Amino acid sequence: MLWIGTDEGLNLYDPRQTQFAHYRHDPGNPNTLSDNTVWGIDGDDTGILWIGAGLTLNRLVLRPPGSAEGFEPANGQVTRYSLESSLAQMIDPQTKVVYRDPDGFVWVGFGSILGRFDKESADLTAYDLQSTQPPNALPMDIALIYDDGEGILWIGATRGGLVRFDKQSETFQVQSEPPEELRGTPDPRFFIDRDFSTIYGDRAGNIWIGYTGGELSRFDPSASSGQAWEPPLLEILDLPGLEVYLQPMF
Repeated sequence: MLWIGTDEGLNLYDPRQTQFAHYRHDPGNPNTLSDNTVWGIDGDDTGILWIGAGLTLNRLVLRPPGSAEGFEPANGQVTRYSLESSLAQMIDPQTKVVYRDPDGFVWVGFGSILGRFDKESADLTAYDLQSTQPPNALPMDIALIYDDGEGILWIGATRGGLVRFDKQSETFQVQSEPPEELRGTPDPRFFIDRDFSTIYGDRAGNIWIGYTGGELSRFDPSASSGQAWEPPLLEILDLPGLEVYLQPMF
């Protein structure tokens, strides 16, 4: 089964039947998607699909593995959980990131807010990434979340750069700030204003970041701030619209 989010709803492709099923917002039915613009999608091993649409987390129940029909909507009904918060400062009010961690929490990124959703209690704990910025800074927009498996979430934020969030201490640390001696000077290692396309960690603990402009850089969390960033390892500027994506092979 392949789930595809678009600006016209959620689509399910079943290769066995070589056809699509479509799930869209119906203003008159609260058990449909909250919005037709679908950004984040993640499933869990209990047969639940979590969908970010607008400022709402949508829960779609799937049939468990081993059933005659396989994984597909059990009844097509959606349960909505509003994520609206007065804390969120956002230019584009969309839930762009949905990630379920091994502990069972569903993490969402909407505007400057990193949200931890407890699916058992339906409680949302909101952490405002904007608190790391000066008062006059433009609103940040969370684009990506990567879990390193060691209790750290690495967040790629437009107008914010790379941010480290410690799940245990519930604290942010901005990693994109250049050392004092480089502040105010152009330096390609610090991509605060770049748009992220992917974040991935390797076995050595490095964080690899791809950008929509065609750059790829490596960040070493164990190094001092002045040496943590390498210059772009890949910089292809003659192909407009190029984006870098990373896919682990083994």
